[in-house]
Amino acid sequence: MKRRMRIVWVVSAVVFFAAVLAVPLIALADKGSVMITAPNTAKKGEEITIEVMAMHCCNHAMHHINWVYLDINGKEVKRWEYSAKDLPPSNNFTVTYKYKVEGPTELKAEASCNLHGSAGPVTAAVQLE
Repeated sequence: MKRRMRIVWVVSAVVFFAAVLAVPLIALADKGSVMITAPNTAKKGEEITIEVMAMHCCNHAMHHINWVYLDINGKEVKRWEYSAKDLPPSNNFTVTYKYKVEGPTELKAEASCNLHGSAGPVTAAVQLE
């Protein structure tokens, strides 16, 4: 009976400590996220520079951003791909894209972590002057 109680106590302690240690690891899970920088307005025919800043906690072979994309008016115009052998320049980095404005422009960008996925897409808009 004492042996059984000891086993139950040890198993309970192991489960408790495993759960306590797992919570911070889950909280530290970092999804890839982005921020778009572009002018609010532009003239028709004007070339603008769109910057997509990708943000992530890590940048090494086991944990990194594996892609960033940019959609303009619902069409993917650029995708930057990364891998364990071709890492991003750093854990927080900016990619740029030149675009000739022909009308109101809707931008959407997203980045994804190879382990935790994406925090979701971010949108912005460029209106005609």
